[in-house]
Amino acid sequence: ASQGSVLIPSNKFAFRSADAYGNFLTVGGYVNSFDVKITSCESPNVPCHTDYPQKTGSKVILPMVGDLGNGYYGVEYNTTVSGYFSIAIISNGSYIHNSPSQLFVAAGITFAATSYAPVESSSCSDVLLTNATKNVVTCAVASADADAKFGVRLVDTYGNTRYRRLAGDQLKYSTVSIASSMLNSNPPSDPLHLATDAWSVQLDDGLQEISFRATVSGIYASTIEHYTNNQQNNTGAIQNSPIKVFVKPSDAYAQNSFGHGFGLSV
Repeated sequence: ASQGSVLIPSNKFAFRSADAYGNFLTVGGYVNSFDVKITSCESPNVPCHTDYPQKTGSKVILPMVGDLGNGYYGVEYNTTVSGYFSIAIISNGSYIHNSPSQLFVAAGITFAATSYAPVESSSCSDVLLTNATKNVVTCAVASADADAKFGVRLVDTYGNTRYRRLAGDQLKYSTVSIASSMLNSNPPSDPLHLATDAWSVQLDDGLQEISFRATVSGIYASTIEHYTNNQQNNTGAIQNSPIKVFVKPSDAYAQNSFGHGFGLSV
C-alpha cells in the first residue's frame, strides 16, 4: 500500500521490473511498456484495489512515470482529492505482481473556516419541546457521571474531510450555559466540567471529540477554535461555531417530581 497527501509535489512511489522467470532487472529501458492508472475508489473511505475496476470512482490521477535506470520505475503524482485510490500497473496487457494495489491520500492542511460539527438529529428524536432543539447540533442527557459529547470534522482548503489522525491538529473550546429547559425552573448554571479552555481529543478516524458535563437541563454553546503545531498556532474558529447542544432531563426521579396545573384532583 502507498500513502500520499493532498498537493504535496513529492508524492512518489516506485515499482521494480522483472523478467518472465521472476528475476529482477538491474537495467532500465522499458518505461514505455508500463501503463500506470490511479483511480479514485467509489467510496473515499473504503479501499477498492481488490475490486478494480468495478468499485472505482470517477477521479483519475495522471501520473508521471520515470525510468530510474536500475530496473526501478518511479511514479510521481499530485491531487487535490483525498481518500482511497486504486493503483493499476499494466505491462503488455497484464497486471504486474501485487497490482492493483491500494493508495490512500490524506487530506491537506486543515482549514478552520470549512471545518464543522455535523448535525446528529437522531439524538434529539425523543425531545418533545420543538423549540428546544432549534439550531442544535446534538442532544445529550443531564448526568453527573457521563460527559455530553459531539464530534467535529476537520476539512482542508479543497473541501476534503480528514478521516485519519494528524499529529498537532487540535481544537480549543469553551462551553457555557445559554438557556434553561422549559421543564427546569432553575437558571442554567454550574456544574460544568471541562468548560473553559479545554482541548479536544483526536480519535483514530480523525474526528475531534468535544465533551463537557452538565446536570442542569438546557442549551449549552461551545465556542471552538482550531490550533496546529501542538496547540501553538490559532488558525481561527470552525464553520458553525458556537456549537449548540441541548442537554435533556435525565430519568424521572420521584423525590424531585411534583404536581402541576389548576384543577388537579385525586
